[in-house]
Amino acid sequence: MISFLNPIMLFGAAAVTIPIIIHLLNRRKYQRVTWAAMRFLKVSVEQNQRRIRLEDILLLILRCLVILLVVLAMARPALKSNMSGVLSAKSVSVIILDNSYSMALEDGVNTVFFKAKKACEDIITSLQPGSSCAFYLCSDTTRAVIAEPTQDFNLLRKEIKEAKISGRSTDIFPSLKQAIELLRSKASIRKEIFLVTDGQAFGWRNWENIRQLLQTAKRENIQIFIIFVGENEERNLGISRFSIATGVCPINHPVRFEVQVTNYGLHEENDVKVNLSVDNNPPVDTAVIDTIKPGESKTVSLFAKFYKDDFYGVTAKLSGDRLPADDTQSLVLKTIKEARILIIDGNPGSEPRLSQSFYLKHAIVPVPPSEVDNYFMKLTIIEPREINNVRFDDFDVVFLLDVPEFSPQILSAFDFYLKRGGGLVIFPGRQTRQDYYNLELFEKRKILPAKIGKMIGNPDNTEQFLRFQERNYVHPLVEIWNDPASGNLASARFFAAYELIIPTNSVSMVLSNIPATDSSAKSVNLRRTNSSDDNNISEPRVILNYNNGMPAVVEKEFGFGRVVLFSSTANTEWNDFPVRPSYLPLIHRIIGALLTGRNENLTIKVGDIFVYKVENDLLGKDVVIAPPVSTTNSIRGLTRVDLINGLPTIRYDETDYSGIYNVMISGETTKNIRFAAQFDPSESDIVHLSKEKVNLISEDAKVVENRDISSLRQELEKNKYGIELWLPLALLALVMAMVEAGLAQYFSKTK
Repeated sequence: MISFLNPIMLFGAAAVTIPIIIHLLNRRKYQRVTWAAMRFLKVSVEQNQRRIRLEDILLLILRCLVILLVVLAMARPALKSNMSGVLSAKSVSVIILDNSYSMALEDGVNTVFFKAKKACEDIITSLQPGSSCAFYLCSDTTRAVIAEPTQDFNLLRKEIKEAKISGRSTDIFPSLKQAIELLRSKASIRKEIFLVTDGQAFGWRNWENIRQLLQTAKRENIQIFIIFVGENEERNLGISRFSIATGVCPINHPVRFEVQVTNYGLHEENDVKVNLSVDNNPPVDTAVIDTIKPGESKTVSLFAKFYKDDFYGVTAKLSGDRLPADDTQSLVLKTIKEARILIIDGNPGSEPRLSQSFYLKHAIVPVPPSEVDNYFMKLTIIEPREINNVRFDDFDVVFLLDVPEFSPQILSAFDFYLKRGGGLVIFPGRQTRQDYYNLELFEKRKILPAKIGKMIGNPDNTEQFLRFQERNYVHPLVEIWNDPASGNLASARFFAAYELIIPTNSVSMVLSNIPATDSSAKSVNLRRTNSSDDNNISEPRVILNYNNGMPAVVEKEFGFGRVVLFSSTANTEWNDFPVRPSYLPLIHRIIGALLTGRNENLTIKVGDIFVYKVENDLLGKDVVIAPPVSTTNSIRGLTRVDLINGLPTIRYDETDYSGIYNVMISGETTKNIRFAAQFDPSESDIVHLSKEKVNLISEDAKVVENRDISSLRQELEKNKYGIELWLPLALLALVMAMVEAGLAQYFSKTK
C-alpha cells in the first residue's frame, strides 16, 4: 500500500501538460512552393519527417516523465512494508514513560521502572537514523521532559536514565492526548507513540476516553505501541490513611495518630506490624494487626509525645513488601505549649447546664477539676457586658456563643485580632441578630464566611431534624471521619439551624456526584479565588454539610487568622450534637487548626501546592526547599517569600515526591519550616488490566507484552513499516533529465 505525505503536491502533476502544449505550439509548419525538381526529393523528405516526429515524441515523453517524477518525489510517497534499510521512513515519535509510584514494584532484583527504562532504550535503538522523538513522563499529570521531537538520541538516553519514580498516581489519558496533539502538527509519514507502563488498571480509569483516543489515532495514521512491563503481583499492603487524631498537639502530652492499613492483594496477611517514628529516629510506638483479609482496611492508633514547641516530621511505616513506595507515609505537625481560650457566652442561662457554654467548656477542658490547672487548655468564660475589659491578643481562640451584637470598638478589635493570627469560632442562637451580623461582619468587614439566612426547622419539634452528611468528607478537619473506625458524625440531630448563604459569584463550588438524601449528602468544596475585595481575605470553604446539602459549618481565612461559623447552637437548645461522641474531637480539631496556624497546610497531597503564610519580616527572603531524603534527589527547590493576597507567603509547587520536605529560609536559623506530601493510596491497588480490555486495546494499538526485556526489540522490528520512495524517484527524475538533454543535443545535429 502506497501513501503520500504531501498529497496536495500531486496536483502539481498537471504541470506535465506544459511540454505537451509547447510541443503542439511549436510543430513545424510548411509553406507549399511549386518547384519542378521537388519530385526528386519527395521520397527523402518523407523519410526524414518520420524520423523527426519520432525524435520529438521521445523527447516529449522524457520531459513529461521528468516533471511527473519530480512531482511524485515532492509528494513523498511511502510503501508500507516490513522491510527496513536505507529507504526506511524517518519517524516522528513520542515515548511516554509511566513514573507513578506503582512502577516501584520489585521482583526481587529490579523494579518495574528499571525494566521500563530498559524498554525505552530498546525503543530508541529501534528508531531509524534521522528520526526524531519526544519524551514524556506520565503520572496523574504529564511532564514533557523533551517537549519537541529531537534527533539527539544521546539526549533522549540521558533523560530516560535520569528519570525518577514520583509519588503520584497514574492517569494514562492526559499523556496520550497530549502526545497525539503533538504529532498532529508534525509532517511525517510515520508517527508513533510508545507508551511504557505497568498496565495497572487504576491508570486506565478514563477507559472510554482512552478508547476514543486510540480510535482517533488509528484513523489519523498515528501508530501507538503499548508496552506492558512487569508481572502481576498478588500481595501488597499499603498505608491508605495517616492523620492526627488528636485535634491539638501540645508539648508534654501524648498525641494520638491513626494509621489505616489496606490489603490490596489477593491473600490474607497476618501479624502486620505498624511503627511510628519522629524525625527519622527509632520507633516511638508500635502496633500489630492480627489479620487483614484481601480488600480489607484496618486502623490502629499510635501515640507520640513532643517536648518542645517546633515542627516535627512523623512517619508511619509497615514491614517492607514488593511495593515499598506505599509502606511509608509521613505528616508534619507544629506543637504548642499551651492554648488560651476565651468564651463569650451570650446566654448564660438561669443555671450552668442551660448556658450556651456548658458543654463547650467541658469539651475544651475534658479533665477533672483537680487537673484543670495543669491542663494545657487555659479557659476563660465571660458575658458580653464584660467584653470591653478584654484584650483579645491575650487569647489564641475566641468563641462567640449567641452574642447579639458588638460595639464599633469591639468590631475593630476583632478585625485587628484576626489579621494578626487570631482564631474566631461563632455559634449563633436565638439572640443572634442576623441583620447586624450580615451588615457589620459579612458585608462591611467581610469577617463572616457566609451570610446568616433564615432559621430552618423548629427547636421545639424533635420529630423533624437534619443530620450531618454521612460520607465524602473533603475538608482536612473532618476527613478522618471517612474512616468508620473514627466514629460517626451523622448521629447528631439538628432540630433548628440558620441557613448559611455563600455568595456563589465569588467562589467555585464543587459538588460530589452523590445525591443529597436522608442517608447521604452532597460534599461541597469551595476553592479559593482572587475575587475578594480585600486581598487579605480568602474565599470560604465548607467544613460540613447537612444531609440536605445545606452548609452546616463554614470557615475562611482572614489575614493571618481564621473564622469558623456554625449554623446551630453550641448547647443542646437546637440540637443534640454536644452529647454525641464526635462533638469533643471536632471541637478539638477546630481549636488545633486555629492554634497551630494552619497545621493541616503542613501536610498536603503529592502534586498539590504548598502555601504557608509567614511573618512580615521574612518578606523577600530566599527559600531553599530540600526534597524528601528517600527520593535520592539532591536537587533542591528554590523560591522566595512573596506577597500573595497581601500577605508574605511561601509558595512551592514541585511536590512530586512523597515524604517530608525541609523549608530553609535564607539567614534564618530558628524559623525553618517543614511540610509533608502524602501519596494517593488509590495507586496502591496494583491489579492489572483485564485480558478483555487488553484485547480491546489491541484493536486500535499494537500491544507488546514486554515481560521479557530481550524480546522487545524484535517485537518492534516486526512492526516497522514505511519505505519512502522520494529518493529513488528524485534520482530517476535526474537520470531522465540527463537522458533528455543528451538526446536533444544528439537530435539537433545536422544529419
